[in-house]
Amino acid sequence: MKISKKLRGFLCMAVFVSALLFSAGCSRREVALPISDKEIDEAVKFGKDNSSLTNTEFVSKWTLDSGGYMKGEGIVTIVTPFLRVALMSKKSSAQGSGFNRRFTESVLAKEAGFLHFEVTLFGDSYAFGRTVDFLLLHEGKEIKPVEKFMPSYAEMARDYTCIASGWVKFDNKDIPKDATVRLSVRFKENENSKETKKLEFNFNLKEFR
Repeated sequence: MKISKKLRGFLCMAVFVSALLFSAGCSRREVALPISDKEIDEAVKFGKDNSSLTNTEFVSKWTLDSGGYMKGEGIVTIVTPFLRVALMSKKSSAQGSGFNRRFTESVLAKEAGFLHFEVTLFGDSYAFGRTVDFLLLHEGKEIKPVEKFMPSYAEMARDYTCIASGWVKFDNKDIPKDATVRLSVRFKENENSKETKKLEFNFNLKEFR
């Protein structure tokens, strides 16, 4: 399936908006930030220097897909602290507004201690997103999400593929920063189907800033 510009924009916007607004309204806490001041500065610069890129292009280095934009497939972006700051910087630069360092640090503080993934899946019915289950696999252990969201009703593309975009996050307290983790996604292309689709995405964390 060849993805249209409109659909491509929709997919990346789910990542963009969630990364920017997921922690809106939070207050700063006395929590060690997950990245250093230097890394924050580098992320801010990355966002400014690449503000002309489309959102799809911008997050491409943090994104894996299962093989395409067809029914039964999916796309996952790992929203690292670096990427979260870079996205906020990109938005500020595009809008011509000042970058709010204090708010950025409050967002990072709230998200410290978690692995956050943005997920887009392709199905065959409006309600297929209700069937989605997530697990994170690390060294033979199955870790359940601490929080997740998938829409009750999917969007529909021109070829009648249904698209459900959401997010999931896991506690990372027992996961080293250089570990390899596997995000397992199970869902039914149609909520009435007897067959369950299983997708797996392997993330070597040290490869993602």
